[in-house]
Amino acid sequence: MCCVYGYDKEYRVLLAKRPDAAQVEAWKRGVILEDGYKTQPAEVYFETSQGKGVWVRVIMGEGRKRQIRETCKQLGLPVVRIIRVRIGTLRLGNLKPRQWRHLYADEVDALKGKEVKKREVKKFDAKRTNRR
Repeated sequence: MCCVYGYDKEYRVLLAKRPDAAQVEAWKRGVILEDGYKTQPAEVYFETSQGKGVWVRVIMGEGRKRQIRETCKQLGLPVVRIIRVRIGTLRLGNLKPRQWRHLYADEVDALKGKEVKKREVKKFDAKRTNRR
């Protein structure tokens, strides 16, 4: 999903060292990258420590290529790992890299801003299987 515009993107980011308050505030306000682009404000939350590093949760309204890595580079924060958790209302769940799945109708409706009804996939599949 390289071209998903207008939806929040949520990531878990493992940083090699714990950022100080000034670095976090700058990230939240927006950072000017090497190419002169100023990133939009982002939400940044601490999750857990891991050795000398820390996991942070980042929620952004934009998602330029390598934006998290470039932002962290400008802030002096080495990135160890980035995991995308969510785009809009879609949660990645246990999908592996390069793995994909079809969206359910209610997921498409939620992305389009329509009222979502409860998914009844199991009931439908069970009825369909019993017809044979």
